[in-house]
Amino acid sequence: MKRFVHPITGVVFERDEDGHVLVTERDGTTGVFDRYGRWRSGDVRFADAHASAVSALQLHSAGMLPAP
Repeated sequence: MKRFVHPITGVVFERDEDGHVLVTERDGTTGVFDRYGRWRSGDVRFADAHASAVSALQLHSAGMLPAP
């Protein structure tokens, strides 16, 4: 799994082999989202829009997400 830790929020983003993104909050709760940010499973069901946009750009530039 490729991994990115958001520098401000500390939220961890990990992409699996199917292209899903596992999001782990600082308190340990997790959620799984598709590559478009749509919730799939888990307790984390919402991501801050700004943090998500910043993270998506960084994940994309790191080769972790395809271009929209």
